[in-house]
Amino acid sequence: MKSIHLMTLITMFVVFNSCDKNEDLYGKKTLKGRLYVTNTFNGSGQPKLLVNTEIRISFNHNNPSLNYDRAVKTDENGFYIFNNLPDKDFRVFCQTTIDGLRYNLLGDLKGNLENQDLYLIPDPDYLKGLILKVTDINMQNISNIRVGIYSSRILANRDSDYSLTQPITTNTLGEVFFTDRRNGKYFVKVLDSLGIYRFQGLDSANITGNLDIKTMVVH
Repeated sequence: MKSIHLMTLITMFVVFNSCDKNEDLYGKKTLKGRLYVTNTFNGSGQPKLLVNTEIRISFNHNNPSLNYDRAVKTDENGFYIFNNLPDKDFRVFCQTTIDGLRYNLLGDLKGNLENQDLYLIPDPDYLKGLILKVTDINMQNISNIRVGIYSSRILANRDSDYSLTQPITTNTLGEVFFTDRRNGKYFVKVLDSLGIYRFQGLDSANITGNLDIKTMVVH
């Protein structure tokens, strides 16, 4: 009889212990929504859906970028869903790189949330390089125009068709973002046409290893 009672106690201990450990696996909460990226740095600032992108969450205040409990990917419409979550607060993490710019999300979510859209913004620790805003003489932004960058004025003057560089086209705010450049002095050049208008300009710019911002006026 003592052997039977002992086995019963061991079984009960294992069952209760398993239930406690599995709280993180078989909770009743659901967290769902859509994932967006918002370029407030050198873009339009309008949210855009992110598809096929991993989202991580952690419980107990762990950093989900390194130590996460669950991970899902958004579907083709940007939707994500975490099922069977415990009744706890969460930390959420997501990171992606688009056009050389890294976006990041790391924050806390309360356990009573069910529907929650998530927004990635440019990672401030990654924002290093040169932002060049191109305007006309009336200080109006010029979008969809190509900008070249050169290591010397001689190269910039010699290049009449962007054959010596890989130009970047300005966005809707008239900006380009040059990254992955060594620190030093550079020359930026515009020699491009938009419809019947011809724009040209040449200016110097310094890249210091931080976030450098410059406005270039073209004629």
